[in-house]
Amino acid sequence: MLKVVKEKKPHIIIYKFFYNNNSLMKLYINGKGGELCIGKLSEKQEDYVFSNAEDEEIEFNDFWEGNQIMKGAWYDFDNILHSNSVNVDDNLSIKNENGDVIVAKGAFEIDLNDDNRFEMLNNNNKVIIGWNKVSSSFNRVLFEKGFYTFKVKDFSKETLNHFNNEGRGGTPCLIGTESIEYGTFWEFEVPNNFNAEKLILISAKFHVQDNESIDFISSVIYDGKIIEKYCQGDTNIKEVNHFVVECNYYPEEKDEDRVYFDYALEFSK
Repeated sequence: MLKVVKEKKPHIIIYKFFYNNNSLMKLYINGKGGELCIGKLSEKQEDYVFSNAEDEEIEFNDFWEGNQIMKGAWYDFDNILHSNSVNVDDNLSIKNENGDVIVAKGAFEIDLNDDNRFEMLNNNNKVIIGWNKVSSSFNRVLFEKGFYTFKVKDFSKETLNHFNNEGRGGTPCLIGTESIEYGTFWEFEVPNNFNAEKLILISAKFHVQDNESIDFISSVIYDGKIIEKYCQGDTNIKEVNHFVVECNYYPEEKDEDRVYFDYALEFSK
């Protein structure tokens, strides 16, 4: 006998499933992923990074927290995005306790016009969600929609001010860090006789340039309900990579309705 309990928090609805022993199934999401932080650089920080990022003589602490320009660790640069998830790539897999591979066959679509939409279709085999619903907690937006659409109208005024190239000595930049990990990221529960057609993995793409993005899982839905995920933490960190993205935006140009990004630098510190 399956019992569904709806847990209410401010602006959050999470469904927990409780089962008899005979109807319990645990699933595990495995793959490549980790912590992802992206934040803004000041002009002085931009100059420092481009001048010193590839200098092998500058040690980790001296580059980040040990100087008066960066003034923080890499994870402090996160005012654009901070997530800890598994990437959508060839390494992604879902397995049960026996090690059998499970395929999530449900589909999702993002409605870019209605940010608060959440509509289940086709007997709960598909969901259409607005941008504000991409996050699994539903009480925060993972990152500004503009990083998905490139459109000026989808960025905040604060972010557009940072992107503004007018009157600057150089191109405005963002700095990002990926802690590359492999292993089991999440555990969640579904009915033992679950239908894979109703299992939906929601993912979000953060674009670093036109044809390049970081695509990661943001939430899991089963049979029309948001599933609570438990962090396994059974992963191994292989490397930590840093990158810089240049942001090109010229508001004085009349027909400029989008922002352009260029993946400018990659380094390890």
